[in-house]
Amino acid sequence: MEYAFGTDPNTSGARPEMEALIVNVDGNDYFAIRFLARANTNDLQISGEISSDAVSWTTSTIPFGTPSPSGDGRQWITLRCPTPVPSATLHQIRLRVEISQ
Repeated sequence: MEYAFGTDPNTSGARPEMEALIVNVDGNDYFAIRFLARANTNDLQISGEISSDAVSWTTSTIPFGTPSPSGDGRQWITLRCPTPVPSATLHQIRLRVEISQ
């Protein structure tokens, strides 16, 4: 995880920087997650997974905007849900990190 998010592996309190937010596209609100991740890697895949029950997860997030450099070798990435946020439905989003050998 330290490799993917660019945190210090020697600091036990180091946590990835991320936030949950609502983004608006064409008048519709979508649940999203914004996070800092290592930039310019060919061996790293970070995807978002969505669930309404925290048991079944689907990989169906959509990139929102363009990744923006943070100036320290990482970039801010935002992924959003594919369907607008209905007011009565709970959605959860998590990140899946895969490193190819």
